Amino acid sequence: MIMMRHSVRLIAFGFAVVALSCATVQAGTRLVHAVGRAAIANGDTRTLSLYHTHTRESIEITYRVNGQYDQAALNKLNWFLRDWRVDEPTKMDPRLFDVVWEAVQSTGTSDPIHVVSGYRSPTTNAMLRRRSNMVAKNSQHMLGKAMDFYLT
Repeated sequence: MIMMRHSVRLIAFGFAVVALSCATVQAGTRLVHAVGRAAIANGDTRTLSLYHTHTRESIEITYRVNGQYDQAALNKLNWFLRDWRVDEPTKMDPRLFDVVWEAVQSTGTSDPIHVVSGYRSPTTNAMLRRRSNMVAKNSQHMLGKAMDFYLT
């Protein structure tokens, strides 16, 4: 059982999902591809409810309709997950949203996902790296393939 409050760091390159304070769950690339194929086959419609802890913005968005990604919704998510320090968006990997959706579904919560970090520009990543040795030089955040979040 997953604790009521936990942090999750998603690294989409390899699609590892790590719940930092309670458990480690790994979703290998095969699972993500299988989930994607199943979503298309089942005609899944997927919605995420997000709250950004730094910008205080909220969004509830259906990013996948009948198993297909909705490009307009992905564009809104790209902006929502922008590097808020410089208002710079990037193209987020849409498979990341599927991993997040699966993680949230597994908890059974209907509460919004609290986003701590999405895209980071190279400048922001370098600044954070100077402050902490916990920031990777070639962070997946800079590629739009990672999101740090927690659920309440």
